[in-house]
Amino acid sequence: MGTGGAFLAGGVVAGLEHTLEDGAFLRAFNAKGRMRPLLERIPVAIVTAPEPGLEGITRLALRQQRNP
Repeated sequence: MGTGGAFLAGGVVAGLEHTLEDGAFLRAFNAKGRMRPLLERIPVAIVTAPEPGLEGITRLALRQQRNP
């Protein structure tokens, strides 16, 4: 079970901007009946990097160059 976090990125964020700002998204995310206690412990983050995949793979490549 993935409890490390929910990461919102790309076009999803642009379409949910208002509901993210006013808290509606988190209320809906957590409003799942008996699952609520579990969901409330899962952090939700907004990814704002323009190219998160490229940034991640670049960091990995640089780390591997330093520690072959």
